[in-house]
Amino acid sequence: MIEVNRIPGNIHFSFEEFEKIVFQLREKNLKGLDLTHTINYFRFDGGATRKLVQMKEKFGDKSPTSPLDHTGIQGVGDNNNYVYFLNVIRTVYNEKGTTNHTLNQYTSSKYTSRIRNDQVPAMYMRYDIAPIYVYYTFKANSIMHFLVRIIAIIGGVITVAGIFVSFLQSSAYHIVTTIKK
Repeated sequence: MIEVNRIPGNIHFSFEEFEKIVFQLREKNLKGLDLTHTINYFRFDGGATRKLVQMKEKFGDKSPTSPLDHTGIQGVGDNNNYVYFLNVIRTVYNEKGTTNHTLNQYTSSKYTSRIRNDQVPAMYMRYDIAPIYVYYTFKANSIMHFLVRIIAIIGGVITVAGIFVSFLQSSAYHIVTTIKK
C-alpha cells in the first residue's frame, strides 16, 4: 500500500477584521453584511488558459476549462457563509509522443450556509491539489488500421446482403411450392 498525501489549502474573504462593527450593526437591527459575489476569472494554471483550450480541442475534451468563471451568488441575502470546494488535477497532454504540455484543471462545487449571530460572514475557497494526474496521448491511426476498418465494413455489407438474398430465395421457394400444390 502506498500512502499519498493531498495538499489542501484555502483562500478566504471575511469581515473578521471588522468584527466589532459587524456586531454593532446587528445590535442596531441594521441590515447585515451581504457577500453576494461574481467570480469573473479564477485559474490554477499560471495564465496557460489559451494553451489548455487548444489542447482540449485537439484531444476532443468537452469538460469546462474554468468552471468558476462568470459564476457566483447574487441576491441570497445577508449573514451567509459561502464555501467553494475545488479539486485541482494536474493534466498532461502529449502530442504524438513528442511534446508534453502540463496544465492544471480543477472541478468545483459550492455550498451556502446561514451563520449564527456570533459569527462573521465569509467566503472560502477550499482546494485540494490531487496527488494523481491525467495523461492524454494523441496518436494517429496507421493506414493499415484504416484499411482493416474499410474491409470490415465491406465484409459486413456483403454478409447482410447474403442473408437478405437467402431470405428472399427461401421465401420465393416456399411461395412457389405452395402455389403448385
